[in-house]
Amino acid sequence: MGLKESVQSHNVTNILGYLRRSRQDLEREKRTGEDTLSEQRELMVNVLNNIELPYELKLEIGSGESIDGRPVFQEVMKELQSGHFQAVAVKELSRLSRGNYTDAGRIIELITENRLVIITPYKVYDPRNPMDMKQIRFELFLAREEYEMIKERMVGARYVYASQGKWVSGKAPFGYSYNKHTQKLQIAPEEAQTVKLIYDLFLHGLNGRKVSYLAIASHLSNVGILTPRGKKNWSVAQIKKILTNDLYTGLIKFRTTEVTKNGKRIERPEDEHIYVENAHEAIIDKDTFDKVQTMISNKTPDPRNPLDFSPHELASVCTCSVCGGKLIRRGMKKLYKKQDGTESLYIKEFLKCQKGRCMSVKYRSVEKAILDYLKKLNELDDKQLTKYVTEMMKKKSENDNLTNVNRQLLEQIEHKLKDVVNRKEFVFEKYESRFYTDEIFTQRMTALNEEEKKLQKEKEKLNNTINVVDDFVPIEFRKKIKDMLEAYLTLEEKEDKNKLLRGLFEFVEVEITEKGKGRIPSKFNITPRLRLTWMRKPQVK
Repeated sequence: MGLKESVQSHNVTNILGYLRRSRQDLEREKRTGEDTLSEQRELMVNVLNNIELPYELKLEIGSGESIDGRPVFQEVMKELQSGHFQAVAVKELSRLSRGNYTDAGRIIELITENRLVIITPYKVYDPRNPMDMKQIRFELFLAREEYEMIKERMVGARYVYASQGKWVSGKAPFGYSYNKHTQKLQIAPEEAQTVKLIYDLFLHGLNGRKVSYLAIASHLSNVGILTPRGKKNWSVAQIKKILTNDLYTGLIKFRTTEVTKNGKRIERPEDEHIYVENAHEAIIDKDTFDKVQTMISNKTPDPRNPLDFSPHELASVCTCSVCGGKLIRRGMKKLYKKQDGTESLYIKEFLKCQKGRCMSVKYRSVEKAILDYLKKLNELDDKQLTKYVTEMMKKKSENDNLTNVNRQLLEQIEHKLKDVVNRKEFVFEKYESRFYTDEIFTQRMTALNEEEKKLQKEKEKLNNTINVVDDFVPIEFRKKIKDMLEAYLTLEEKEDKNKLLRGLFEFVEVEITEKGKGRIPSKFNITPRLRLTWMRKPQVK
C-alpha cells in the first residue's frame, strides 16, 4: 500500500506539516552554504501533493533545544489539539522532538490522545497500532540520546581546547584575530592600539583632565576610529566592556556561566571554572588592568545639576589631594543678634571633598590663595618663569603620561589621513577613466574633503598640547595673567568668574597641612596645574 492509500485509509481530511533543521543540517549549511530548510520544504511538498489532501506547512526558522525554545512547534501543538488536523507530516520522527524526556512525553500524549497519524516520506505511523507506537517511542528516545551524545562530545572538545588556551567562544574579541593554525587569539595591531588608547585615556585623562566613559566614546568617534562593529559612533557600553574585560591581560575564562531553562544566565560554581593565564599575548599588562578596575569600583557618578544651576567661582576647579575627588562648596546662612538688638546675616562657606570626609577648608581662603598664586607668577622674571613652566611640564608628563597618549592619538589620525589621501587618489583615477560621473565624483570628493578637514582639526588640537615649553613666551604669559586678574576682580557674576578659572586651570589640588580646631581654620597648600593653551604663544593666522 502506498502513502496515499495508507493515509486515506485512516480517514485523514487535513494534514499539518512541520519543518525544522536538524543539527546535521546546520553543520551542512556552515560547510556548503546550502539552504537545507528550502530543500526539506521541497521534499515534503512533493510528498503531500501526491497524497492529494489539503495540507498546511509550518516552518521553524530557529533550532531550539526544547519545546519552549521552538515557538512554531508550540503553535503546531495547539492546532493539533484543536481537532482540525488528523495528521502531522515530518521529514522524520526525530524532527518532532530532541528535547528532554518530559518533552517526548508531551508529544506522545498529544499523539495518542488525539489519535494523530504521523506521515513521513517513507512510512505512515498509526498510534493505535502497538508496533507503530513502539517505533515512535523508540525514535523519540533515540533522538534525545543522540543529541546528548553530540552535545557531550562538543562540550568535551571545547573543554579540552579551552584548557589548552585555545579560543572556543566564537568571534574573536576587539583587539584580536583568530589564528586558524594555532586556534588561538593573536593581536590585531590597529585594534590593539585602540584598546591601549582607551585604557590610557581612562587612567590618565585627556589634556590633563580625567574623562568619563562618554567622553572617551565621543573622542574616539570624533577622531574617526571605528567601533568593534565597524560603526562610526562609540557607545558607553562598548567602552566599559573593553575596560572590564580581563581577556586583554592574556587570560582565557571558560565555563564561568550557564543558561537555565528559562533563559536566565547564572554563575557556575567556582570549581567548574576554567582559567588559563598567558593563553595569548596580552594587550594590557596586569598592573594597568588592576588599576583601571580599582578606579571603576571607586568611580562616583557625575553630579546632575538642575537646569537653573549657576556655578560658584571654584566649581569644578579644586580637587582633593587625598582621594583625587572634586571639592564642592557647602554654605550656610546664620543670623546673629547684636547687643543693640539688630540682626546680622553671616554666610559660612567651605570646600568639602565630594567623595568622603577627607577635608574641609574655608572657601574664600582657597579663592584668595589661587589669586595670590597668580600674582606671584606675574612677579617672576623671565628666567624664573620659564624654569617654573619647564618643571611643571616635566612633572605633568610624568604624572599623567599625557605625551604618550597624545602621540598614540596622532599616530591614529596620521593613519586615517593617509587612508583619506589614498581614497581621494582612487576617486580621481575612477573619474579620469570615466567610471564615475561628474555628480558621483563631486559627492565622493566632498565627503572625503570633509573627513580630511575634521581629522586635520583634531591633529592641530593635539599638536597644541606637545612641545609647549618651546613655544613659551614669558611676556605674553604675564599679559594673559594680568588681564585675567583684572577681569576677575571687576566681574560681578560668579559664573563668569568660574569660566575664567576653569579656562586657566586644569585643576587646583588642595592639601591640608594642619587641621583646624574650633574657630581656628585649617592650614593648607595648593598645587595648581595650568592649562597648556595658556602657556603657548598666540598662533599667527
